[in-house]
Amino acid sequence: MQNPPPTLRPMGIADILDAMFRIYRNNFLTFIGIAALAQIPLMLVQLMLDLTLGRAFSADFFSLLTELTTTSASTWEDLPLSSIVSYVGVTLLLVLLQLVVIQQLMNGALTNAIARSYFGESTTIFGAYQLGSWRIGSLITAGLLVGLSGFVIFVVFFGLYFGTLFALSGSVGDRSGALGALASLLCVFGLFILVGLLVLYVVVRLLFITQAIVVEGKNAVEGIRRSWGLVQGSFWRTLGGYLLLSLLLQIVLTIPVGSATFAIQLTLGDPFDPLANYTLQQILTSLVTYGAQILVLPLQLTAFTLMYYDLRVRKEGYDLELRTGVVSEGAL
Repeated sequence: MQNPPPTLRPMGIADILDAMFRIYRNNFLTFIGIAALAQIPLMLVQLMLDLTLGRAFSADFFSLLTELTTTSASTWEDLPLSSIVSYVGVTLLLVLLQLVVIQQLMNGALTNAIARSYFGESTTIFGAYQLGSWRIGSLITAGLLVGLSGFVIFVVFFGLYFGTLFALSGSVGDRSGALGALASLLCVFGLFILVGLLVLYVVVRLLFITQAIVVEGKNAVEGIRRSWGLVQGSFWRTLGGYLLLSLLLQIVLTIPVGSATFAIQLTLGDPFDPLANYTLQQILTSLVTYGAQILVLPLQLTAFTLMYYDLRVRKEGYDLELRTGVVSEGAL
């Protein structure tokens, strides 16, 4: 028998934080298991890559830097590019796999488990991944669409960046070098701010795609539209919550990982021999990085899922829908 749903009401940031830590604490092992099931295989693949191609990449990369600063390499064939291209290519494929497939599946499974826990239902690690093929396809498709949008923004930004530099180089050619450099700096700085604000705006408007797909049963396009519309009229509130929660989670993640990584490099590294203890450094760094992500990502998804429910209560009377038994078709 399912437990009755919670008494839903509009939540402030303190309420969201309290519920976030409570849900996370009560389901700690399940959430960690869900994240680990997706992350550990990827970690092992990345570790194998670092221990095989990675060592040759590091050696050839340092050699390439030396070659480029001297005149000893007369042709491209003399440069050690093979291992560098191979390592970078495989790494990019892994990053693409992580962002488009692994991350989407993990986010969907975590959202499924979080939503069920929030409403008093229990779930298992493997049960959380039982989303249905159409939900999985929608999650991956949405990830692709968002990724392509990010790529377009990236291309447009660099097009504007180089276009601005080219225009400035022609317009300030007859002026002093200091004035031209200042104008270039101000324009580039303005572009960075503009693109940064644009990216932040899009991220906040698309913050609840996973929840729309998993909880409400939307497809990829509908999920994007649903998230965009749900934040409409509540952008500043959502932005404030997003920034505060992101800052908190980054502190929890960045400081320990950065400190541990620095300690590993300080203890095992050798400034005169960058490849010294390479294998051990890679193993420890991967364990620290992936371990921290496995611990923090469920906390992040819990916060965003609670923000999603809060918006539905505030804007749509979702609490009344539950009381009357009227819920969207396809919802969990």
